[in-house]
Amino acid sequence: KIERTRSIMKIIVNAVVVAFITIAVSYSQMSQQWASTYNGPSNNYDIPYCMTVDGLGNVYVAGMSVYDTIPNNNRSNIATIKYNASGIQEWAAVFDGPGHPDSSADVPTAIAVDNQGNVYVTGWSMGYSSGFDWATIKYNSFGVQQWVQRYVAAAYSYDIPKDLKVDGLGNVYVTGRRTLSNTDLGDFVTIKYNTSGVQQWIRIYDNQHANGDFPSVLKIDNIGNIYVTGESNGVGTHFDYATIKYNSSGDELWVRRTNSGGEYSEDRPYDMAVDNFGNVIVTGRGVGTVKFNSSGDQQWVKGIHPGYINSIAADAFGDVYITGPTSLPPAYNNAITKISSAGDSLWVKFITNVTSNARWSISIDKCLGYIYTSGPHSEGVNRYLMAVRYNSFGDSLWSGVYTGNPAAPSIMVTDGVGNAYVTGFSVTGSNYDILTLKYAPTSAQVLLPPGFS
Repeated sequence: KIERTRSIMKIIVNAVVVAFITIAVSYSQMSQQWASTYNGPSNNYDIPYCMTVDGLGNVYVAGMSVYDTIPNNNRSNIATIKYNASGIQEWAAVFDGPGHPDSSADVPTAIAVDNQGNVYVTGWSMGYSSGFDWATIKYNSFGVQQWVQRYVAAAYSYDIPKDLKVDGLGNVYVTGRRTLSNTDLGDFVTIKYNTSGVQQWIRIYDNQHANGDFPSVLKIDNIGNIYVTGESNGVGTHFDYATIKYNSSGDELWVRRTNSGGEYSEDRPYDMAVDNFGNVIVTGRGVGTVKFNSSGDQQWVKGIHPGYINSIAADAFGDVYITGPTSLPPAYNNAITKISSAGDSLWVKFITNVTSNARWSISIDKCLGYIYTSGPHSEGVNRYLMAVRYNSFGDSLWSGVYTGNPAAPSIMVTDGVGNAYVTGFSVTGSNYDILTLKYAPTSAQVLLPPGFS
């Protein structure tokens, strides 16, 4: 019995050691694995707007592909591209909305991929007599279009989808703005479709103010609740943060409005994160960063970031990282701030020589917890694509600059195995091509616990 107990204990100790070794793998450097470009059929302006990656390392990018030959007219289609893990283009699908060829402008705003490799893209699309509509598209893993669903609020209305997510069952959630008339400038609209594209429900949030409500971000938590945030005009407060929680059946669970104070305050949320504990953290202009628990109770508000805020990410422990440009000395930097789950500011780091007020994105590596940020880096009159990696203590571990052509990045994502992906556009002559990069660890050091060798 004693020997059996010792054997069990040995197994447990070995398992703990293996787990420790696995967790403690520390990649010292990153290197560019590949750079792939997409030049649309018209050899014109191709600009990415959204990107995602699946569990196999396939990368999906959606962008605007201008087909117009008339200068400054910029009629465009939605181009969706799939690259495999080696950066080889598997397929490219082009969506041409019903407004073509009159004055069509089809522009993507969000992309997602489900567990089966199906791809979902939403964007705004010109209709024949309906103005700008929502167009939500599903492609299978081979790039074959499965369905398109259009949302039209009213004739000649200005309806713009802003975000899209897909859950584990293939249900699709889209949020955006509807405009009913010149006296009703906008309401939140959130729609759920099943995997076949059949609408399951639609929910409207209207604060009954003539100046409107404009959603910006949608998230889904680990148990299928949906969160939407955006700016909403209030009586006597001007723009407020408005954050809404729905369950998967579309029942509204709570609404929370946040304002920094003052009749003319400009409180505009730009991004939102939902952590592993069901807490919701919203960040943006004016209010700064506000945290709610799963019941909608406000936990804290922090206006501690030294500049504009573009993007937020939450780590496995509930700490959050926000990023955005600042014109504080030294001028034109990008600032990254870490805030603990309790709302304490832990550190602030700056990246110099960035383009004024340019958007920087942030992402956390789910494998090792590294923080990645990406944005345009200035060298003289040129802008290049820059990516930087930090550990959770704020130490800068690596940075990479793509200098093949003057470029401007727009989105960064990470996968579950330590790789980082960036997309933006590169300048080729007078045209823009969609540029997508993959960075991967190049070396690893295994750190053993004391007493082991």
